[in-house]
Amino acid sequence: NLGNLGNCYASLKQYDKSIEFHKKALKINQKLGDISEISINIGALGGLYYQLKLYDDATKYMNDALALSLKINDGRNMAQAYGILGEIYLEQAKMPEHKNQHHQILQKAKDHFNKALPLDKRLGTLKEISSDYQQLAAIEAMLGNHKKAYEFYQIGAVYKDSVFNEDSKETIKNLEDKRQIELRDKQIQLNVVML
Repeated sequence: NLGNLGNCYASLKQYDKSIEFHKKALKINQKLGDISEISINIGALGGLYYQLKLYDDATKYMNDALALSLKINDGRNMAQAYGILGEIYLEQAKMPEHKNQHHQILQKAKDHFNKALPLDKRLGTLKEISSDYQQLAAIEAMLGNHKKAYEFYQIGAVYKDSVFNEDSKETIKNLEDKRQIELRDKQIQLNVVML
């Protein structure tokens, strides 16, 4: 579908093309009245604007996606929206023009990651859980709460190791499967030669 094409362009970092396809998908889903898909399209657009560092547009789209996700109780998209909004606020807190609002913006980022974290835990999304803890560690460090930052960092590292272990297990399994196929193919070739 058009949203998947948009995702392909995003993975190639062709964000303008990706935005074009996600907007087309959004129009179709709006005509169909598919709230779940509308939420996904709007969230994807918010994520793309975040990648382009267009934080005002990203915030608008992510808040809209969050509202729809809350309406239909879509935990995965809620977690994503909270996480990206947290990242937006964290990036804004680093900007010199927000120096006077630094603490308040960091608090907003912290609030959003604290909302994303239990959703990600419920979904079992290890990469996102690790990221939530890493971002919370960064926020606590910026707020001067170094002990809390270190605690979050350690927890995030455990989840990051779990992600690495899962990825490693999958890679090993794929290599074992490939080897079994190669052995089977060689056995078939030997059987043919012997006939």
